[in-house]
Amino acid sequence: MLIARHLRHRYDRQTSDALMLGELALEAGRSCVVRGVSGSGKSTLLSILAGLLPPTSGEVLLAGQSLYALSERQRDLWRAQHLGMVPQRHHLLASLSIRQNLQLAQSLAQREDASRLQVLMDRLGLTPLARQRPEQLSQGQQQRAALARALVHAPVLVLADEPTSALDDANARAVIDLMLELTQEARVALLVATHDARLNGLFDQEIRL
Repeated sequence: MLIARHLRHRYDRQTSDALMLGELALEAGRSCVVRGVSGSGKSTLLSILAGLLPPTSGEVLLAGQSLYALSERQRDLWRAQHLGMVPQRHHLLASLSIRQNLQLAQSLAQREDASRLQVLMDRLGLTPLARQRPEQLSQGQQQRAALARALVHAPVLVLADEPTSALDDANARAVIDLMLELTQEARVALLVATHDARLNGLFDQEIRL
């Protein structure tokens, strides 16, 4: 599902590589955690895998498509249709309700599906909150809404950046358990970048940068 080979990235004016990764392979329905200290390249790797940052060298294949063989405009559409993102800060649109945030994700992917949206909201306990706006939700609820948004358009890969950093122990475990359960059920590959030791032993594979 996801294959990354010989990735290397160096930002302008840097004298050393921000990222070096030999190979990453992640199958549908499987999970991977990427660990490393601050500055080790976790965020750089996620940006490259999301098609947002062309690597200095190397290749990213997602569902058989070479991401950087596409134009920037083509990558934008590919990302909207095939990738789900759970950022460290949820980035839900403050002017929209929770349901409208999910509907927008489906619309951008050109995959409107009201029944899928409702099933996800039910599974994640968001149905009673459907008309509320993000600032009216707790941090745990906001993160569940961000997870729903990442899955609502049936992606093939979900990328999560420090998804539990702002959560207490109970909410952190609940969010990760739901993330793992839903991606496994839907045969979605999941890659999580984190330094959260509370998540040790929960993923199928681990990469250290």
